[in-house]
Amino acid sequence: QEYILIKNREEEVVGFLTDRDLRIKVVAAEIDPQQEVYTIMQQPVPSIHEGAYKHEAILSMFQQQRRYLGVESGQDIIGIVSLEQLLHDPTHSPFIFIQSIQRANEIEELAAAWAKVPAIVDRLIERGMRPEIVNQVISGIVDAITQRIIHRAMDKIGNPPVAFSFIATGSEGRMEQTLATDQDNAIIYDDPHPEDKEHVSAYFLELAKHINFELNQVGFDYCQHKVMAQNPKWNQPLLSWKRYFQTWIKQPTATNLQESRSFFDARSIIGDSRLIQSIQTNVFNTLEKGSATFFQQESRGAIERKPPLTFFRGFKLTEQANKKKGLDIKSPMNSLVEMVRVYALRHEIEATNTGHRLLELKQKKVLSQEEYQELHQSYYFMMRLRLQHQTAQIRKELNADNLIPLAELTKIEQVTLKEIFRVIEKYQQQMGMAFATQLNS
Repeated sequence: QEYILIKNREEEVVGFLTDRDLRIKVVAAEIDPQQEVYTIMQQPVPSIHEGAYKHEAILSMFQQQRRYLGVESGQDIIGIVSLEQLLHDPTHSPFIFIQSIQRANEIEELAAAWAKVPAIVDRLIERGMRPEIVNQVISGIVDAITQRIIHRAMDKIGNPPVAFSFIATGSEGRMEQTLATDQDNAIIYDDPHPEDKEHVSAYFLELAKHINFELNQVGFDYCQHKVMAQNPKWNQPLLSWKRYFQTWIKQPTATNLQESRSFFDARSIIGDSRLIQSIQTNVFNTLEKGSATFFQQESRGAIERKPPLTFFRGFKLTEQANKKKGLDIKSPMNSLVEMVRVYALRHEIEATNTGHRLLELKQKKVLSQEEYQELHQSYYFMMRLRLQHQTAQIRKELNADNLIPLAELTKIEQVTLKEIFRVIEKYQQQMGMAFATQLNS
């Protein structure tokens, strides 16, 4: 066995120790082997549920930049798994690819890595890998590129003056990244001392400019709506962010709701995750103190975006300026994402991924098993079509988009999509009734 779990007197796991720790921290460092074990143990113990898939554990390690992960059963840590163990399987080549990104030194290497992603996604889809896993692989690659760019930026301008977290919002925040993407990110940093405020603010704005510039060089376009860390509005101390969320919840105007939605999907890419956890706690505390209007307005946004069906149940197609016409697959997916987000906020679910939110809603008995399966399968069926369409476009050296020509869809896929759109309409009607009555009772 390569590790031991360290417990306190209450039999709670408080850390762990590996044979590598002993070699490096004790033998190589020539320290006294009689000292207490807590001085060299690894803590805290980040963990994952024993029922999780191997790819989820690997991605979690890459995202947290850790070599080990605790395996939990119920409330207990029952073992430790290492990255080396998980990567031993040759089928995990995408994760080996992520490792290579973490070793890249030049921006050209990162751009070349991102250029290879469509081919990787194409192979994964051909092998029948579930679309939710493909999403997470793409997001894992984007995380690795972003983390490498952030380290490059800090090498240039120095270490941060206070703790911070670089966060992804929107689809990347939900780990539902596709190949048609732009930047959606922000920075949260610890509240500085008043006399340091200007210096700290200037540092993080400079850091953000480096990060957003290099992300653009790699292939992630600047956000048209300027939801990026280099925008001073989205580069703020913790207290300002808490005020943002409180305003969005207490004053749910159309403008505030439009501005806030992607931030309710925020996830830390690198830095102190305590900061975003503090915001989540503040959000749920604010929601508990009377937020019926917020939920009514949020649900209205999800309900008003109807699936693209005509009155006679044909497809309502979208035409772009270049005369290209097709089915905008992103629109019904966003409707489902927004509905699930509203229920997740209502039931204090911290997960941001749509699939994870659905699972927790089922576990909390908000959704039945049948409802969970219906929504989960609907969402990821559309996601598979979206990814297939985008990889096909990139093979033809076209820009990836979300407009699928009907000619690309088989008859079975068209029939299935129509049924999915009816499912979305059904849940939109249910949501309209639930949030118009229950929250006012």
